[in-house]
Amino acid sequence: MRSILIAFLFIFGLCQYSYSLDDIQVKLGEEFKTNNLFRGLQINDSWTSETALNFQYNWFHAEMFADLDLNSDNNTAGDFTAINLKIYEEIPVYENPCGCIFTEIDIIAGAEHFMYPEHDNYEKSNSPYKFFTEEQTSELFAGFKTESCLGVVSKTIGHFDVNENTGGFYLSSDLERPFLVTNYELFNDYFEFNIIPSIGSGYGNAEHNDYYYQSNDSGSTDWHTGIAFMSESDNVYWGPSITYSSLFDHDIRENNKDDDNWTCKLSVGFKF
Repeated sequence: MRSILIAFLFIFGLCQYSYSLDDIQVKLGEEFKTNNLFRGLQINDSWTSETALNFQYNWFHAEMFADLDLNSDNNTAGDFTAINLKIYEEIPVYENPCGCIFTEIDIIAGAEHFMYPEHDNYEKSNSPYKFFTEEQTSELFAGFKTESCLGVVSKTIGHFDVNENTGGFYLSSDLERPFLVTNYELFNDYFEFNIIPSIGSGYGNAEHNDYYYQSNDSGSTDWHTGIAFMSESDNVYWGPSITYSSLFDHDIRENNKDDDNWTCKLSVGFKF
């Protein structure tokens, strides 16, 4: 926890130059999911609700996520199974709307803290969480996001676990391409409707894979692909999505049940 507080003060300090209150944006969202996955692992096997609070002050972002297990066989139904706190800065280093390859490149750096309130119940469940020996973990992360002239948005992030008992490194890579379908008016609000296909994958070193997947080797861990149907205005966003996720490595698949998963999701949120 000390590491994430230090990172918070450092990143927030970088933001205190010439910004105004007009730069502040707050989002409050809710997701209802048919299951809950973490890096390809099925954590909750049934309906989960995730509440998200996002605060943005120009380049600075602070986010909180809380997962509520609505109905599962993991002895955690009705409880918050995970709470995540994330702070980061997303700094644009290149912008050119007429760029031949990239129209924008951003550098991302921050920290994330994971808390598992129902840690004691995991030992009696079928969830992969039962292998997690720590009630809290922290990660520092850094990477970049790009947008190409074709509208493809890519994000590559390296996650560095700073806990003595967990450690490890995880690399995530994601691609998505929004396609604007139409604009429409609803309740005197004007929405853009986009179809957004996506694909992504993860890679972990031996230390990371041993803790999360019970595998002693470095290698690709998981991959996912999906499609979202999102409507967004200046005040509201909502839409359904569907994702297919799978574990990669043979040993990882052997050590973890439910290694292939479909997840249906409904997202709704408000912007202030």
